[in-house]
Amino acid sequence: MIAMVFDTPEQKTKFEQAYERYSKIGFYYAREILKDDALAEDALHDAFLSLARNLDKIGEIECNKSFNYFVTIVKNTAISALRKQRRASLVEIDDEESLFQLEDTAPGPEAQVMQQVGYDELLAAIRTLKPAYQAPLLLKYANGYTEAEIAKVLGVTVSNVSVRIHRAKKKLIPLLQQKGGERYEQTEEQSAGSV
Repeated sequence: MIAMVFDTPEQKTKFEQAYERYSKIGFYYAREILKDDALAEDALHDAFLSLARNLDKIGEIECNKSFNYFVTIVKNTAISALRKQRRASLVEIDDEESLFQLEDTAPGPEAQVMQQVGYDELLAAIRTLKPAYQAPLLLKYANGYTEAEIAKVLGVTVSNVSVRIHRAKKKLIPLLQQKGGERYEQTEEQSAGSV
C-alpha cells in the first residue's frame, strides 16, 4: 500500500478503504490499456497518489460516483503512461538498407480503420452498461481471465460472474445492432453462442 501522510485519521481510513475496494479492479483497467503488468502497477500507484491528493472530491467509497471517479483517474493515468511509453519506443532508422529489411505485417490503413471503428463502437457500448456488467466483460474478453479469476477479483461467486456476463451480452446486442445496423445482425444460433 502507498504510504501517505493525511491530516486526519478519517482521511487515512477513507484512503485505506478506497485502496482495499479499488486496487484490484483498478489494476485490471490499467492493464487493459497498457497490456503490461509492471506498467499497470505503476499507473495504479500514480492513480492512488492522485486520489490521495483529491480525496475530498469523493463521497462514500461504496457509491458508484466514487468508483467512476477513480476509474477515470486510472484510465487517464494509464493513457498518459501509454503515450509516454510510445514516445520512448520510437526508433530512428538511419540506414536505408535496414528500412527495406523491415517486414510490414501490419494490416493496411483501411483494415486498421475498420478494426478501430468496430472496437471503439464496442467499447462505447460497454461503457453504457452498469459498472457491475462492464468489469466482467472487460476482464473476460479484453484480458482473457476465466470466470473463476474474475469472481476472485470482484469478490463475487462464479455463478454471479456468469450471470453478469450473460446479462451484459443480452444488453449489448441491441445497442450494437442499433448503432451498426446490418453489421451486427445475428442469427439465433450466433446470439446463443457469444457476442
